Amino acid sequence: MAQLKVTLTDDFGNELSYHEYVVGEEINNLSRIERKVEELRAQILSDITRDLLVHEQAEYKKNELFEQRELSDKNQDDKREF
Repeated sequence: MAQLKVTLTDDFGNELSYHEYVVGEEINNLSRIERKVEELRAQILSDITRDLLVHEQAEYKKNELFEQRELSDKNQDDKREF
């Protein structure tokens, strides 16, 4: 059975997500492949969009936590000076 595999990577080649979609058994020419990809396009885009949002949200939280720690460390250093 034919499958369409989509791997989403960042700019550095790190894999963000991977999805497999079954396209059927009778996919033996370019026209049928194009038709099936068109049928799956909405689902593929939805999956990729969700993956990107989840990844970006995790990065945002990680950066926010890092900034909070830096600020906390700076405040503690300031208190020690007095």
